[in-house]
Amino acid sequence: MCQICNHIPCCHTCPNYEEKVIAKCSICFDNICDDESYAVIDGDFYHIDCLENDCTLKELIEMFGGEIFLEN
Repeated sequence: MCQICNHIPCCHTCPNYEEKVIAKCSICFDNICDDESYAVIDGDFYHIDCLENDCTLKELIEMFGGEIFLEN
């Protein structure tokens, strides 16, 4: 049992916590760890923050397989 958080394994707020890398983000290419929010779209992994902050609405629509039509 951890002497700091009293958990086995350590909770994610403990200084002794060893994060588990799940994948690399397809936008920022940083590691996505098990204590972070992420999405998987067509097998690609993304930080939620990267999707919210770095993608346009058009890019998100295309990621989800949607199409954009222009009004005439």
